[in-house]
Amino acid sequence: MPLLPGLPGRPPGTPAVSPQERVLAAESRLRFDRLPLGAALQGEVVRRLGDGSSLVRVADVVVRMRLPEGAGAGDTLPMRLLSRAPQLAFGIGSASIAALVVSAQQALLAGTPAPLPAGAQLSEGAKLVQAALRHAGTSAVPIGAAAALVDSPQAPPGELAQALQGRLARSGLFYESHVARWAQGRYPLPELRQEPQAQSPPLTPANAEAQPAALERIAAQLAVLEQGRLAWQGEAWPGQQMHWSVARDEEEREAAREGGAEPVWQSRLRIALPRLGEIDASLQLAGGRLRLLIDAGQADAAELLRGSAGELAEALREAGIPLDHLAIRRAGDGP
Repeated sequence: MPLLPGLPGRPPGTPAVSPQERVLAAESRLRFDRLPLGAALQGEVVRRLGDGSSLVRVADVVVRMRLPEGAGAGDTLPMRLLSRAPQLAFGIGSASIAALVVSAQQALLAGTPAPLPAGAQLSEGAKLVQAALRHAGTSAVPIGAAAALVDSPQAPPGELAQALQGRLARSGLFYESHVARWAQGRYPLPELRQEPQAQSPPLTPANAEAQPAALERIAAQLAVLEQGRLAWQGEAWPGQQMHWSVARDEEEREAAREGGAEPVWQSRLRIALPRLGEIDASLQLAGGRLRLLIDAGQADAAELLRGSAGELAEALREAGIPLDHLAIRRAGDGP
């Protein structure tokens, strides 16, 4: 099946995509996650754009794609869902066409949201989300309070990991999930009461602007849902900055969904240590097996880490995580 050219850049005059717009587009993509591959759909051509691409309404979602010649505004096209990730794609006739979910702002090419239908009103929840989106991007995800995770660098690694897990659990990003588990008797109430939402006044559209921290938490929750990535930055112990992130591997997500394969997780840890200098570790965990790449900023640090590679592998094995591959190099040296 031939693949038509990919999407061009944003059409002239389209505003830059804001964090709010990316969140809305991510929510629209969820519609396609619920459809099986190969699903028969009808696409309505909304308009042709000056760059040769078109806006098409599919399953109540507006996408931008480059259609075959002859398709014009108002036409209805039968199509099939071919791919959801890493690239949304539809089959039209014998062609496979890449598509991009667009926001209302991009779809109108005017920088203003579409008006509500006559008589329609936003729900209380929608008003809160709207207020939260105005705060998106104004601050970091609220994980990583001023307090260090542990008191000293001599703390056992397990203590550091447990402290990070607790910091994430009490961040408020997963509050609604924890409430649902508590209602099922599967989450302790004392833990739930430590989260910010349980310690703040109820959030309503009337008092939302007076609670910027609460709005920022909602914006952060939406960002995590959109990006599929969670990051923490703060002090591992007093004076020692650490940056850690984890994400579901996008290229493997589709295979896992369709074939029941084990999920693949990507994690990254960056830290500058007094003796070893800059350390950047990339981890891939799949099926309980680990691949680890460590970039050291100094040549002698790389050598020192190589000398301890056996101890690291043994420690991981004892923790129940077999090490499939380990590479330690000086940053910038290549594979």
